[in-house]
Order: sequence, then structure tokens, then C-alpha cells
Amino acid sequence: MDDWYNSVWPGVVEGFYQFVTMGPLPSDDIFPFLACDNKLFVTNHADDYELYYNSLLNDPNLRRLLTPYAHEKERGKLLYEMNGVKYLKCHSGVLNSTTEEFIHQVWANSVY
Repeated sequence: MDDWYNSVWPGVVEGFYQFVTMGPLPSDDIFPFLACDNKLFVTNHADDYELYYNSLLNDPNLRRLLTPYAHEKERGKLLYEMNGVKYLKCHSGVLNSTTEEFIHQVWANSVY
């Protein structure tokens, strides 16, 4: 999904949640695995979600670019989570065209 959380296009988030609550798939069948640079990546297959999430999370080249943690709290770190599903997020300010190309290359090599 393009323009996720973009303040110029709030209808993207609204449309997503309408799709999840009223669309053809139950919300339990939507698995977000990455939010990066105003884009949200989702799948509707649990097995694919596990593959995508774990491949990205465990790639040593992406550790400085992606995080599963929203913030630290007194008793530990809180994970990014949507509808009970963990997802990764790019560190803010880290993306540029070279970084995006790098992520695409890692994605192509480790997931496919």
C-alpha cells in the first residue's frame, strides 16, 4: 500500500481499515510484515507472512535498517503490532534511493 500514514492521503489508511473490517477477507487473514517510507506491505497468507517477516528480520544486512521495536518501556521493548500481528518498520531517516535499492536486492535474494 502506497502513502500509508501520509498526512496528504488519509484515505489510504481509512480504506485499508474499511477493507479489513468489511472486505472479502476477515481481518484475521491480513498480515502486515513491513512499514517503510509511507508504504505498508501485507499478505493474506500466514505462511508467506512468516517467510517474509523472518527473512527480513534475520538478514544481518538489514539489522541497521529495520526494527521490530516501537519503543522501549520500563519493563522491556514493545513490538510494532497491528491487529495482533508483529511487523517491522524502517528506522526513520535511514532511507534513500541507495537504501531502497539495497532492501529490494536483499528481498529478492533472501525471500525469493
